[in-house]
Amino acid sequence: MTLSSYLDSELNDCEFRGLAYVPLSRNVRQTLWRNARRENSVICSPYRGFFAHRKWWESLTPIEQTRTLIQTLATVHQKWVFCGLSAAIVCGICDSYYLMDGKFHILSPSSVRRHSSKRVVSHYANETELSEISYARSVTVTRMERTVFDCVRELEFSEALGIVDAALRSEWVSMKSLMEYCMSHMTYRNARRAMICISYGDGLSENGGESYARAQMICLGFEPPELQVNFFDPLRKKKSRVDYFWEHGARGPVVFEFHGRQKYVDPVMTQGKSVREIESAEEKRGHRLSLQGVSVNDIDFDDIHNLSVLQRELAIYGVPRRKGAKSGFLEFNHAVPYLGIGYPPSVRV
Repeated sequence: MTLSSYLDSELNDCEFRGLAYVPLSRNVRQTLWRNARRENSVICSPYRGFFAHRKWWESLTPIEQTRTLIQTLATVHQKWVFCGLSAAIVCGICDSYYLMDGKFHILSPSSVRRHSSKRVVSHYANETELSEISYARSVTVTRMERTVFDCVRELEFSEALGIVDAALRSEWVSMKSLMEYCMSHMTYRNARRAMICISYGDGLSENGGESYARAQMICLGFEPPELQVNFFDPLRKKKSRVDYFWEHGARGPVVFEFHGRQKYVDPVMTQGKSVREIESAEEKRGHRLSLQGVSVNDIDFDDIHNLSVLQRELAIYGVPRRKGAKSGFLEFNHAVPYLGIGYPPSVRV
């Protein structure tokens, strides 16, 4: 077997297992590095000393690429405990491309002075914290409660809520276990911020886009909606779920539907239908809901990133505001965590 065919076989084997190839031989490593640097090379090096077929690597999403690198790092550094966003990505509770910064977060014993590098960030922990571990995809990670707690302490509310929702949706944790973990770690930095965010979590949110939109609504001062409420469709004679529902709008019940990009490109969701057919079906569905005395509005990614438009649409359709909430977007504030947001009415702390 030639060196070229051997390396190709090794790369294929690693890719089948969802890993990048890490050659042990210095000569092989240098050979692959020279190959990867050539223009139009079929080999790429996404991380120092890691290699993969360029076509395979570029077929992965940013989340899948990051997860692959973490899993590969875990095989090389078997004592590493991944935490924060790195643990969230491995556990499948972070799907936001905006949070992919190319860094990997690990826990380090307080007694060991491990310096952070450009891509590996060390977080010092005591023996108790180091014992709070779990395993996901053969990677050692912090337990789910700790992972969520660490993420939401550092992230903006709009990004953090999606991680809380995904964790609850996974059923690996419950609202009770997350809140209890927060209560037992209130001396940690930004712990109150974490509790507020977690208190708004809802496992019924189906994806990160829906969570982000709901977070923006909350930050604008509106009541959190009920999620995935069933309506009976009299024409199709079957139940139909809506994304966001407010029973007590200014002019009666209000429904908002979030249309993410996945609905139009995912073959499982499109079921062979064209974009126009999907849009037509959604429009008819909205009309049938309107016949039941419900105000219906559709929003998309452009709306949730244009806060003035989103606020105007929520107000026009009579979505109720939270008592005492100020108008306008409630900016994140490090001195006073989640200034003006507070806990939802159902939470008593």
